[in-house]
Amino acid sequence: MTDSPGHSSDFAAAQARMRHVPEPVEPDAPLPAGDTDAAYPVNEQHLEDFQVGGVERSLPPAEQLAQLVSYMENSYPVPAGADEEAMDRYLAALPDRLTHAAMLMLGSGLDHTMPGVAYGMDVDVRELPELPELGARVFVPTDTSAGRWAVSLNPGFGPRAVEHHWRPLIAAIAQLSDTTIIDLPGPQRDGDVAAVLDVVAKQQPATTAIIATHHEAPDGNALISAAALVEPSPDYSAAAIGHPGTCGIIATPEEYRQIVRDIADRLRA
Repeated sequence: MTDSPGHSSDFAAAQARMRHVPEPVEPDAPLPAGDTDAAYPVNEQHLEDFQVGGVERSLPPAEQLAQLVSYMENSYPVPAGADEEAMDRYLAALPDRLTHAAMLMLGSGLDHTMPGVAYGMDVDVRELPELPELGARVFVPTDTSAGRWAVSLNPGFGPRAVEHHWRPLIAAIAQLSDTTIIDLPGPQRDGDVAAVLDVVAKQQPATTAIIATHHEAPDGNALISAAALVEPSPDYSAAAIGHPGTCGIIATPEEYRQIVRDIADRLRA
């Protein structure tokens, strides 16, 4: 059976609407936050008065985080033990789960867009032809006129988490900082970073940086810390995921966007 031309046209239009990604816009001013020391009604899943969507109130960042942590711990417990494949799957799904949890727990009055969607959609992603065996990806921002280049090193994510969690963050940083970033999957072998830096040097960059959680940058290269993306920092409202040594944080999408913007600002500087 075939649809009539009118039905086909309507269907195509509906598909196009679903594929459309609206340009995210930061609010002119943040919603007014409540006082940190104020008393807030608890909205946890194990309580009888739990409400999907939360209750009407304005929460400071620490209280928003507490709501998010409560939901994540009840709904998506971290895999027990040292199952690397299970942890890889967990971290790969983390951005979508945080968005979903934030929508349920914090309401629709906030922007719950994760950084990769908010900032990284227009980045051109390419392979690194000079070193195809590394499995690196090159993230080219819309504006490359500044001549900035960087090499990013993930903190030990598995292949799924690299693709679905780490690299969207790198795309966002590249676009916000106007920096071309070569991302290396982990674990890196001896000489991999040096080989990629040699490729960068041939581009005659204006500046070169290493983006990493813990690494020593060779002379002439700036070190830009990405630790706040995977470890709780006193500068942001974030909580560690699960057991010690796990690479990841629970934070609101708004806080993730702030961390990414701050890293991008350091790259631009």
